[in-house]
Amino acid sequence: MKEDQTMSATDTRKTLSAVKDLRTPGHAWAHQCEICGEGAPFGCTDRHAGLHWFCSQHREEGERRIRNG
Repeated sequence: MKEDQTMSATDTRKTLSAVKDLRTPGHAWAHQCEICGEGAPFGCTDRHAGLHWFCSQHREEGERRIRNG
């Protein structure tokens, strides 16, 4: 790299921050809670092997809904 093309630590942080902003839709979870839309780390399957996702706040309610059909 030529001397005039080097990146400072500040430039690198700005670049990494911009990349992160493009990849995350407000949170870093791959799935959203079916009740509130927040990040959902807990998944459970229904009788037809369909996967449903819930956040920690709605985990019990979601599992109860799935069990009761």
